[in-house]
Amino acid sequence: MLTYHREVGIAEGDHVIIGSSHHNAIAAGNAWRGARLLPPRSGADGADRAIREAIRTEGIDARFATAYLASGDGGFAPELALLAAHGMTTHVVSRPESISRKLRFAAHFTTILDTVSVLHRRNLS
Repeated sequence: MLTYHREVGIAEGDHVIIGSSHHNAIAAGNAWRGARLLPPRSGADGADRAIREAIRTEGIDARFATAYLASGDGGFAPELALLAAHGMTTHVVSRPESISRKLRFAAHFTTILDTVSVLHRRNLS
């Protein structure tokens, strides 16, 4: 989360939506104060399913110009294509070892988080 904030930034008025399972819902809510925590969904891809549903049903494209997706899961490519088809700019934020080629190609922009450098800098501080 700290790396995401530093690399991408979250400004006043940004709408942050977080999907989680019941295992980490409290930690996610505590870490991302002010974010909207979707009702937890467990099971395989539960958090991803919750985010996909929000993208498809909540009119995000009518309220925002740009959508940032903090994931590397190629399963989100159809949702990014849907948002782009409705005129949104899409931006994926992911770790280098996690981003799928499919998702990279689906997004207008991609930010790769340099987690190794971040950990190294943190250890030096």
